[in-house]
Amino acid sequence: MHITKTKCGLLLGLLIGCMCTYFVLNARSSIQMNSNSWMANLKRFTIQHKQIDESENANKTEESVKDSTDKMKLKTKQDPIDILPFTIYEKANQNIVIYNRMPKCGSSTMMTFLKKLSYGKFKMMHSYIYDQKQLNDTNDILNFVESFRDCESRKCVTDRHIHFVNFENFGLKQPIYFNIIREPFENVLSAYYFAYGKRKPMIKRAEYYKSHNNPTFEECIRININIIQDVDDWCFIGPIAKRYVVWFCGHEAICSTNMTYGLQKAKHNIDKYHMLVGLTEEYAFTLKAMERILPSFFEGIGHFNASTRVNQIAESKKKRPSSKMIIEYVKMRLKENYEIYYYVKQKFHATLKKLNVS
Repeated sequence: MHITKTKCGLLLGLLIGCMCTYFVLNARSSIQMNSNSWMANLKRFTIQHKQIDESENANKTEESVKDSTDKMKLKTKQDPIDILPFTIYEKANQNIVIYNRMPKCGSSTMMTFLKKLSYGKFKMMHSYIYDQKQLNDTNDILNFVESFRDCESRKCVTDRHIHFVNFENFGLKQPIYFNIIREPFENVLSAYYFAYGKRKPMIKRAEYYKSHNNPTFEECIRININIIQDVDDWCFIGPIAKRYVVWFCGHEAICSTNMTYGLQKAKHNIDKYHMLVGLTEEYAFTLKAMERILPSFFEGIGHFNASTRVNQIAESKKKRPSSKMIIEYVKMRLKENYEIYYYVKQKFHATLKKLNVS
């Protein structure tokens, strides 16, 4: 009888111990799930887009993200030996220069400089069309091409937010192209705060911004991470994700639907038709290179104050993300832009070396 009671006591103690262990583990699991719910969403969408290889060990998440980013840079950066400096297209119309300016890359500043420089040198043709970057109708492209007829006997410089147009497809000489691009993450960050910082933003945008208590860029992604379309729409990832590719590729639909084609065509157009694609973060060198490459238009522009910024959002108003995971998530979403950016950057530096600009 004594032995039976002892066995029962042991069994009861073991049962109570198991129950306690179960409740403790369950509580810990619940706390961990709540604390990591947002991180889990971010990882899930990152995996969905096949843009980072997530570590199975949660303690090594930061290291795995850094490693994947380094791998991305190695893939997108081109061998400097294979990249030639910018040059003027030998068959270009020497009277027409097109600055098909990319948004949020210092274009307002460049327009100010060009206007000052134009007096007595060339006709400045400023476009007030901002919402027709992609022309899907051939007649619209033809109208754009025909608008330069007045420049056959005089020097003209025009600026417009518009994708690359090949004039030779319409039997005309190709103009001289130049552009400026920005580090892609900085570009999307600037676009976000510029759009919501306008005095009169779009009604839907203003309502969203107000209803969410003026979210920072990081907060915008945290709020919308469960629905990828909302991240694209409200946080401006979608409109910018492939912008650099389609901008230099042109107006064909395939430029945005087939990245293999788009990247190849964009690089071809950059190599063949652009006298220069400068960098926002190296604005002074961009101005000096412009002056050296095409002095008949841009002599003197290298002396302008490159630190001058027009229509720029103050850095104090641009709340930069503190989360490394968010930064890397955004960069991976912009991977095609980075491939164009690194390609242009190395080509730009090769040009500076050739021109002896330092």
